[in-house]
Amino acid sequence: MIYTIDHFINNNSKLLPGIKVNYKILDSCSSRHAAVTFLTSSLAASVTESCQQLGSNNAVVSNHSSSTGHVPTIGVVAEKTESITTALASYTSSLYLPQVSYNSDSTLLNDRRLFPYFFRTTSPLELQVQAIADIVAYFNWNWVSIVIGGLDTFNNLQKILFSPFENHSICI
Repeated sequence: MIYTIDHFINNNSKLLPGIKVNYKILDSCSSRHAAVTFLTSSLAASVTESCQQLGSNNAVVSNHSSSTGHVPTIGVVAEKTESITTALASYTSSLYLPQVSYNSDSTLLNDRRLFPYFFRTTSPLELQVQAIADIVAYFNWNWVSIVIGGLDTFNNLQKILFSPFENHSICI
């Protein structure tokens, strides 16, 4: 992530001219409690800095480090595990803070009333399974083997895997 932000965004004058994307990486230690605690601490520092900037003569919050080294937090990229992603999505949505997940496929997070500021870079699992079933049906295959990596993935897929294939009379 660091390389991508620095190399492809901050060093590209055409992509976001005049804007530097800052980042702060926090380790959740695979704990919902730690993730929320670390994020709260980081946001508290960010809010304190923003209030100091707004209280000064210039009423513009800038996108660069100040004397304290903090910049306003405008979004969160998080998290690999579903349980932490869901906890953070609830928290960040309550703060009107956008969260982007790079790994979440939980349908629980589809509810825009509960998670209006949650976004993902991957499709929900149901759509992925339906797309695979549609492709298999398109080629008139009637039998397919599916290899699943990881127990969590298997547990999530087990509930939704069979129906789309059965609708096309495909054995798995």
